[in-house]
Amino acid sequence: MMMKMPWRRKSRSFHLQLQGAIGTCNDMITTSPF
Repeated sequence: MMMKMPWRRKSRSFHLQLQGAIGTCNDMITTSPF
């Protein structure tokens, strides 16, 4: 799931938060039977 956003380099802290959210989502997906 790699999405290139034009404002990614502008808000670095937001990117870090997004990575954390993706990590949590990954954990949930791993637990899901998907």
